[in-house]
Amino acid sequence: MAENQNVPAEIAGRAQALFADLSAGRFEDAEQQLGEYIRGRADGRRLAQAFTRTTSSVGGLVRMGQPAARQAGEYAVVEVPLAFTAGSATGRVVYDRHGQAAGVSLQCRRRFRLDPRPVGGFALRSPDVAGLLAAGRRPS
Repeated sequence: MAENQNVPAEIAGRAQALFADLSAGRFEDAEQQLGEYIRGRADGRRLAQAFTRTTSSVGGLVRMGQPAARQAGEYAVVEVPLAFTAGSATGRVVYDRHGQAAGVSLQCRRRFRLDPRPVGGFALRSPDVAGLLAAGRRPS
């Protein structure tokens, strides 16, 4: 993914803040950063369940890497590399033209130690951005 290609700088920071809130258990704060479509379908409790289920086998967040952002039509896609105590992940947030999160996903790639199998992930999104959350691809 090309770094910060035609995307306002604050968008990458907002994606980092979203994953910081999720990692710290501030699910209601994270919920407020989501767009109307997602908030209508996933409250803070559901967001908490998805995040904790996904990260339960990789431990707590240790650090966030430098986010990379790109423009994809009317959407901005931000990828944030995340390192947990026992594994790594990629967080993705898709922002619409109004700056609201139209999709958020977390894909845990692997555990660090004995079991290198993929861990799993979650995605909350509007139907329009499904392709953008799937490994950062553009919709077909």
